Amino acid sequence: MWQHVFGRYRVILSRLGWLFLPVVALLGLSTLGHNENEVRDWLPRGYPETFEYERFQGLFGNDEFVLVSWEGCEVGDERLAKFERLISEARVKDLPESAGLVRKVSSGRSVLEQMQGAPLSLERAEALRRLSGTLVGRDGRLTCALLWLTPEARADVHGTLARVRVLLEQCGVPFRDVCWAGAPVVNAELDAASARSMSRAIVFSCVAALGIAWAALREWRVVLMVLTAGFYSATLSLAVLRICGVPMNSLLISMIPMVYTAGISGAIHMCNYYTEALRSRSPAEAAVRAVECAWLPLALAAATTAAGLLSICLNDLKPVQQFGFFSALGIGLSWLLLVFWLPAALAGIAVGGVRGARSGAVGEVTESEAGDA
Repeated sequence: MWQHVFGRYRVILSRLGWLFLPVVALLGLSTLGHNENEVRDWLPRGYPETFEYERFQGLFGNDEFVLVSWEGCEVGDERLAKFERLISEARVKDLPESAGLVRKVSSGRSVLEQMQGAPLSLERAEALRRLSGTLVGRDGRLTCALLWLTPEARADVHGTLARVRVLLEQCGVPFRDVCWAGAPVVNAELDAASARSMSRAIVFSCVAALGIAWAALREWRVVLMVLTAGFYSATLSLAVLRICGVPMNSLLISMIPMVYTAGISGAIHMCNYYTEALRSRSPAEAAVRAVECAWLPLALAAATTAAGLLSICLNDLKPVQQFGFFSALGIGLSWLLLVFWLPAALAGIAVGGVRGARSGAVGEVTESEAGDA
């Protein structure tokens, strides 16, 4: 079977793989810019508390707000009044017709003024007593601002928080003194932590893969093909996420180094068979021989790994289910690349040099035989 496949379609498989590589890379890498870490996704689906929470969301809606305060943020702080004015006028984009950044803004200062005005007309001391422990601290001075974000602002949490930070600095509030909280802040911090973790994991994986591949193969062209196969596998799994409309999160990021490492491991395995077969065969024949020897071990390794990953889909948590399913899918796609594209590509890059080497070897044997004669 493999003789028929690679004898007839080897060149097509190689060229199609190289043709789709930049497309898959661009599509996959673009997924890294769409991180969405939602704390609510970690609520188990079968728990009564989850059903109660969803029922309350259906009845009362989901108002996501950001709580902002800083050192010295008191009821009489002029910076607070300026910040409320600026944030109320701010837009998602610097265009007059764009949506506002916040739907509503409130603070201890503004609520205190409302309670002192009509129709309540409360004394300042009484109003502060009622607000104590909520919008005003127990000391009667410390307060905060609450920002209810618009849907457009929630769609770009990172940009929204960056804009809030700029407005705070315009009001004379150093960001190092700022304390803020709320679901958008937590999600943005999760995204940042995930990105840092991913960067460290990718750098370590690349360095380790380069060292192991060079130690095992000692041929720079083959090592580059091994690294390309690992990169192809990882970006292909990311491209599947983009096609399925699944955003990256803090757990799916772990899929990248895992699929990359699995692709590197399988590629080294395949390349070892290929380079061994080149000693007595042409590049095309060596590709067939490598696949004949490697496809079953690679299939068993991929199947057992994918089965283990699919087993965690039984978990109640949505991020864990996504990680198990898409990681298993990435491992399966990696196997297809290693078996169908990598041998064909190896045969393509090795044709000229290896044929020359084999021709030289034939000449040496002929001279030896002539001497014996």
